[in-house]
Amino acid sequence: MWVNRWGIMTALALTVAGVSAAQAQDRARILGVDRRDTGPHSGDFSSSLLSPRLPKFMDGGPAAGREVFDVRWRAPAAGLPAQTLLTFEYRQEYSDRIRFLSIRYPFRAEGERNATFEITPEARRRYGRVTAWRARVVLGGRVLAELSSKSWR
Repeated sequence: MWVNRWGIMTALALTVAGVSAAQAQDRARILGVDRRDTGPHSGDFSSSLLSPRLPKFMDGGPAAGREVFDVRWRAPAAGLPAQTLLTFEYRQEYSDRIRFLSIRYPFRAEGERNATFEITPEARRRYGRVTAWRARVVLGGRVLAELSSKSWR
């Protein structure tokens, strides 16, 4: 008799766990945010012609280039309708102001997606590097997924 009860309880627990795992996979998720810096002359053909001895005469500090954030996210199995919004909020070294960038998907979002947010060299020179960020997937004003840096408050 006890064996039967344990068998039923185990089957029930496994079913609940399976449903929970399926529900967790069937929602939007932000998989990660990668940060990269591009130099002040990235992609500039003329910079490849410069002598390696000249960099001390160029404005080559880290604040001279772009700061790029690549956000990897996944839509639920059923997909998300057009007008889904991916937002990127960030704070910079020399400013307490929170800045906001967004991408609105005019088409149905399905599967894994990548989005790129870029902080311009001018904004980086004026306000410094990004010190904290938060990425969100939003639909109809409802936050479906969120990921933030450890320094976000």
